[in-house]
Amino acid sequence: MTLRYTSVAAADTYFATRLFVAAWDAASDDEKAAALTMSEAVIEAIPWRGILYDSDQDDQWPRVIDEITVDYDVDENEAIVPDEIERTVYEEALETLNTGGSTRRKLQREGVKSYRIGAKISETYSDQPGGAAGVVGLSSEIAYRLIKRWIYSGGPIY
Repeated sequence: MTLRYTSVAAADTYFATRLFVAAWDAASDDEKAAALTMSEAVIEAIPWRGILYDSDQDDQWPRVIDEITVDYDVDENEAIVPDEIERTVYEEALETLNTGGSTRRKLQREGVKSYRIGAKISETYSDQPGGAAGVVGLSSEIAYRLIKRWIYSGGPIY
């Protein structure tokens, strides 16, 4: 499985510095790679501001936004994928492992606003599945906060 923006080893290093990552620690390397792949697919589907750095590149990053390359390695003299994108992939992968099979998440994605079981159990969901992150397809609010400034929100498309 080829990953676009990161690797399982890099994600392991990242999560070694984070709390509340039991789902990541419990996952096999294949499950981790699958979660990262799913996360990268979400990243690739987000409507981003700006244009691709190179019109021949296969991925959405690196990018030029407002005529500025978002991240550039001066030593290597090349555009690079910003750390925020890599961290977004990690955080979205963790959220996928935490809630990927969640019935609640599935109901929210299907547009269910509330449900009741008998007289004592009920749940009501917000209009936006997954909060603000759900608008662009992310499950993780942390991931959304990392990249929200780069998400297209109207205006000209190039």
